[in-house]
Amino acid sequence: FRNGMEGRHFLSNATIFTTTTTNNNNDNNNNDNNNNPAPAVRLLQRAHLAREKHIVLETRLDADDGLHKDFLQRIQSMALDSLHPSTNKSWMYWCVGRHVQWHASLSSHGSLRAVHHHSDLCVTPGITVGMAIRMKKDNDNDDVPRYNHDKLYKGLKQQEQEQQKDASSACGGTKDENECIRFVQGMVGAVRSRSVTSAGMKDIGLSEEVKQKLEKEQPKLWTLLKRDFFVSPDAVQQTNYHLLDHVKEIALDNIRGQCTRGHSCKKTSLEQLKQLIQ
Repeated sequence: FRNGMEGRHFLSNATIFTTTTTNNNNDNNNNDNNNNPAPAVRLLQRAHLAREKHIVLETRLDADDGLHKDFLQRIQSMALDSLHPSTNKSWMYWCVGRHVQWHASLSSHGSLRAVHHHSDLCVTPGITVGMAIRMKKDNDNDDVPRYNHDKLYKGLKQQEQEQQKDASSACGGTKDENECIRFVQGMVGAVRSRSVTSAGMKDIGLSEEVKQKLEKEQPKLWTLLKRDFFVSPDAVQQTNYHLLDHVKEIALDNIRGQCTRGHSCKKTSLEQLKQLIQ
């Protein structure tokens, strides 16, 4: 996700991700074990080979979030325009404009809340970086800026401003086409889970007052979730009950992931998780 080179350490040590097959050879009494790359490694190999001849898009999606059924198609279409050779752009970022939050709670299905466009904040699900074909060399990917999701938009916009006096933009486009990050509009692009599975533990738990205010919009949001995300209320109900039944184990697992590479590292999150365990 971050620079187009993710997974290279897996490929260089692909033998640890192998499947073993037994070859029965009549001419040899001993069985020969043939190690073949596991399907996940073969898929990763294909992805890295594709970057030699195609635009590469890498999209972030955590296991407890979801994307609109047409989101990736929209991103691919935008990338073909923004990263076409005629634009001279080397890379481009996209973020979700609007999203829905699902809050696990003691109610059977939890609660949904619509969150409108953040003018300067990229939420984690759907963050996509696109790299043009010209960036096929490994060292070229080091030129793609990398920020935490809450600093991504502001950081890139600051780079754009610094490059305005030059003939090209931070991402390689012309001065007239210097946009390096864009929000995807026209759809509710993502659904985010606000539950004990969240690394940042932000907005976990809604007050009764807030739940009452959200009550009127629940039918509309559940219809949207089923239509655009293929998420059924029955499945959500089962998930909600599972989270409630296993909150201590999930909180312990969340603590193990805190402050590790690529994950949140907040003192407040650790305190919240420890309170849940107690």
